[in-house]
Amino acid sequence: MQNIFSTGIQVHQLEGIDNEKLIQYAEKYSLRNQLKEKYDILNNSIFSTVNNLVEIKMNDYFNHIYNNTHHIKLTEAWANVDNDTAITVPHTHKFHFVVAVYYPLSTDGSIRFMNPMPNLIVHQNDS
Repeated sequence: MQNIFSTGIQVHQLEGIDNEKLIQYAEKYSLRNQLKEKYDILNNSIFSTVNNLVEIKMNDYFNHIYNNTHHIKLTEAWANVDNDTAITVPHTHKFHFVVAVYYPLSTDGSIRFMNPMPNLIVHQNDS
């Protein structure tokens, strides 16, 4: 039997990004435990390099699994700092085809990915 509902994950090291400016932005504008402002980062010049690199990587991924007739664009982006309860609880991005996470600084954190379709695996036989 093959897993036909797999979820792909890629990891990239991005170069040429001023992480210090991104960290300062996040410290200043991250609304801890509140609804996030999702559009400023898309137009803010300090994010242009990371936004461009993320779009390139997202399109490489999309072109690899589908085709190169469409172009993916970032539609939302926000900053988080520390253990923000708005993001530390399990959640999905059900209205998005590709999701990216960028860490300008991570000292002791981790990210966990869970199966987005848990109902499919609950009834599987382990044999």
